[in-house]
Amino acid sequence: MKIKLFILLFIVAFTTTGCFALLIGAGGYAGYQYVNGVLFYDVKHPVSQVHEAGLKALRDLDVLIVDDDVARHEAVLKFEYDDGKWGRIHIKAITERVASVKIRIGTFGDEERAMTVRWALGKYLEEKI
Repeated sequence: MKIKLFILLFIVAFTTTGCFALLIGAGGYAGYQYVNGVLFYDVKHPVSQVHEAGLKALRDLDVLIVDDDVARHEAVLKFEYDDGKWGRIHIKAITERVASVKIRIGTFGDEERAMTVRWALGKYLEEKI
């Protein structure tokens, strides 16, 4: 009886902590995190491609691009909405072909607008989001 209970508890703990998803490969690049007003996710594209996609996405969203700093392994796009709320896309290379993207809207964050920017960015990166 104790062995069955132990196995049951192990299975429940294993499947609810994300270990099962990691084991079957579901913990890859498809997910994102929204923490303290910042949307974090990784893409399988180099910084240069993500930067170009970011410029196109921001133009589609009809926001004012205030600053555009780009280097080989990092890029920052700063922009402003019509209502005065600002935003920033920070792109940093993890490898030559994978980049980390951070999107922040305003001082305290705006998850809905951050997701809108992410979807617009994904459109130009040809990703399923």
